[in-house]
Amino acid sequence: MTSPAPATKEPIIALPIGRMVGSIVGLSGLTYVGWLAVVWLGGFGIDAVAAGLAGSALVAAVGVAAALLMRPWRPRPVSSWMTWWLAGIVGRLLVTPVVAYLLYSATSLSGTPLLLSVATTYVIVQCGEAAVLALHIKRVT
Repeated sequence: MTSPAPATKEPIIALPIGRMVGSIVGLSGLTYVGWLAVVWLGGFGIDAVAAGLAGSALVAAVGVAAALLMRPWRPRPVSSWMTWWLAGIVGRLLVTPVVAYLLYSATSLSGTPLLLSVATTYVIVQCGEAAVLALHIKRVT
């Protein structure tokens, strides 16, 4: 006969929506500024500048939409939040390339700079958002 598992007392928290959205938008903007510096130092054309802006804006828009879809203002157990956040990452990972391809197909943006901009911005935004959430959960627990 098995005994029931002991009930664990885990914190029930809401996520910091302002800091999450701020980190997504802010890091996307900083990545674009870095992109401008690389384009200027490398002597690339205006096509690379436009592709960098489009890629950074795309990642920011998809990131903010995914963050808002999680409804971070609702209090939930910490373990539940990590599942929601992982689902948001997977959703972004699937949606971002599709939207980038649609953007590439609908405009005359150069493909390689757009791909590099989207990929760079995506990685930097994910790392920043992970840091924001880790610090928030550490502070709360």
